[in-house]
Amino acid sequence: MDKKVLENLELLQKRLNVCKAVANAKRLQILDLMRDGEICVCDITSAVDLEQSNVSQHLTVLKNAGILTSRRNGQHVLYKVRNEKIFDFMDALDALLLEELETASKLLKGLQ
Repeated sequence: MDKKVLENLELLQKRLNVCKAVANAKRLQILDLMRDGEICVCDITSAVDLEQSNVSQHLTVLKNAGILTSRRNGQHVLYKVRNEKIFDFMDALDALLLEELETASKLLKGLQ
């Protein structure tokens, strides 16, 4: 197989892994909590109203997709995004969706 094709397949697979990882409302909430930087699992647990075990599962998915990193600080595990460009991606998606909603709203008003 051509090297360029392989590189594209690897990129597509990575893209798929990231999309799968963020295709969950709680994981998106968790990422939004990290916009201000590092955060402890205990703080995430209370903010998203989930049990610690569920939060840990979501964090593992995000970490395995390469979106998060973690470090231990005493008894606490702190998480942060590996690359803040993930927020650019989320913001661009929000802008696209808001634009689509606005267009749909204008079309509906025009039909009335």
